[in-house]
Amino acid sequence: MVYKVAGYIVSYDQVRSWAHRNGREPPAYGVSAWLDKWFKERRVDNAFRALGVNWPQGTPENPEAANPVIMLVRKSEVDPNSTRRKWAPVKEAEGDRVVKNWLEDEGLHVYWATVPDPYQETEY
Repeated sequence: MVYKVAGYIVSYDQVRSWAHRNGREPPAYGVSAWLDKWFKERRVDNAFRALGVNWPQGTPENPEAANPVIMLVRKSEVDPNSTRRKWAPVKEAEGDRVVKNWLEDEGLHVYWATVPDPYQETEY
């Protein structure tokens, strides 16, 4: 069993650039929390939540493969048939693509991904 999140991946640099273009100053650290707070203040947190994740995730054999990014989470679920190493991706739906179009109109280049165990709390 594993907890999975799915949504759009965006880099920290993209979020910082987007913020500056829109007259905002993100903090040096805690960018995903800052972005999540911004969404809540504008009442768009029902569309997605910002979560700092590693994607791709590292492994015990290759921990340096981890890449820190921000996921704009659209879906989350506990999958009783998956593990951290073997899991089924969550499918992108039409409503998700509407959000993707808005993000791209904002100048963010995003792609859909599923991240198992985003808090990396389980063993491999």
